[in-house]
Amino acid sequence: MAETVLGRARPYVLTGFPEKRTSAASRETAQRYRAACRRAERAVAAQDMRRRFAALSAVLAKAASPFRALASSVLYVTAAVTERARAVGYGKSFHLERVQTAKKNANHARINTTLAFLAAGVLLFVCSIYRVGLEVFLDGESIGYVTSQSVVESSLSAVSVKASAILGRSYIASPDIRYRFSIVKKNQIFDSKGAEESILNNISDIDRLSVLTVDGEVIAATQDPDSITAALNTVLGNGTNSFLQDVRIESQLNSVSLLRTTDEIVRDLTRLTREEIRVTVRGGETAEEIAAAHGLSLSALQELNRNADLSALTEGQSVLVQKAKPFLSVVSTEPITYEQPVPYETEYTDDPTLWVGSSKVMTEGEDGVELVRATNTSVDGYEPTMAVNGSLLIEEPVTEVIAVGSRTRDATGTFMRPSNGRVSSRFGRRKIWGSYSMHYGLDFEGRLGDSVVASDGGVVTFAGKRAEYGLCVIIDHQNGYQTVYGHNSKIVVEKGQRVGKGEEIAKVGSTGRSTGPHVHFEILVNGVVKNPANYLEDL
Repeated sequence: MAETVLGRARPYVLTGFPEKRTSAASRETAQRYRAACRRAERAVAAQDMRRRFAALSAVLAKAASPFRALASSVLYVTAAVTERARAVGYGKSFHLERVQTAKKNANHARINTTLAFLAAGVLLFVCSIYRVGLEVFLDGESIGYVTSQSVVESSLSAVSVKASAILGRSYIASPDIRYRFSIVKKNQIFDSKGAEESILNNISDIDRLSVLTVDGEVIAATQDPDSITAALNTVLGNGTNSFLQDVRIESQLNSVSLLRTTDEIVRDLTRLTREEIRVTVRGGETAEEIAAAHGLSLSALQELNRNADLSALTEGQSVLVQKAKPFLSVVSTEPITYEQPVPYETEYTDDPTLWVGSSKVMTEGEDGVELVRATNTSVDGYEPTMAVNGSLLIEEPVTEVIAVGSRTRDATGTFMRPSNGRVSSRFGRRKIWGSYSMHYGLDFEGRLGDSVVASDGGVVTFAGKRAEYGLCVIIDHQNGYQTVYGHNSKIVVEKGQRVGKGEEIAKVGSTGRSTGPHVHFEILVNGVVKNPANYLEDL
């Protein structure tokens, strides 16, 4: 028995100091005995731990067969690490019977610590992905996983409310629900909302459908969203058209009673929500009165009756005051291109040769041409509006240049010849008609109809026939000077008119006491006749 427990002792040679050698042998024997006892205790503890972990592994493996190998491996590693850690606590190795140096003990301790951290990491990784959940069976069919039964139970009341709203009648959810423990990935477990949707999906009168809504109102539903799209395209009729209302196709849980075919959806969308209204014109009734009676503007009434002349209504004539309105209003957009003129600009310049208040076109203005791209938009064929998208100038406009007169008609204080003809008779005494008489002016020859101009600026005080002067013009220069122009064939100014220096006032003639076409010209200073030759600057 002693040999079984202690092992066979190493023989000692009793030579030299027998007492000392015998004492050393006793100590070694005692140490071996204590080591054997510790090994026995560790073996019993390890065996008990392996039995416990094996039992737990069997339970988990039975709950989730796909994870048996993983669970067994993790538990085995855990048991081995734990047993090895206990060995380290006693300062001994799991596979060595004796450790002879402290250095070996330290190496084994590091190895055991590394294995412990590795096992812990594996456990943490597994726990971060998987967890124990409840698989839910609804009427014998699996619908998913939850963390606890309370998740499903709390969802049933919400399911009843939602199902009642969807079906339009009272509905109480009371399905046959069973559970089974299972190890699943965390992302496969759903919350109360997920449970609600799963239960709703399993109600026979409710399904996930493609639902057509108009301004938030549910109109119809199909299993395939393409069926709704085909119906909408039929109503639109043109790829560039669109709907005035907010039309949407949404995937949602709804009642299967909403299911419609494509033709049925087209029929529902094209139904009228407002009928056409026409009135008959009474005798003497005007378009303004009809428009006011029906809350319309005259332009709106004209738009409703595009092809009718509302300015001349006849008794018994039919006038549209309300158009038919479909359930869905179609907005039609049509791209158009047209040319329009580009107005020219006008530029003004001063011209000192023209009188103030007069002007002269120096360069005729011409409109340019631009190409306009626009979009014509109408709703159900009415109320068209046009939006310009852009334009391209294809012909530049020509700027019109207008010269504006800056020449004033005020007196300058100097005098010019009234005519370009030569002087035929000067100021002073002369013999005419067989007798001598005083000639108070200068005579300028000219052809009949030549221009007679004002010698200086002023106001016309006389324009008419005057004794021997014939057709005569008198100008007051408003500075003490007056000029007289006689024997004209025609007068082109009026009394009170302001004329400027060099401006035409009459035509050369031979009226009055005259021997031929000429201009009789006089200058008076403060009412006294003076010799014009002393005042003319170009004589």
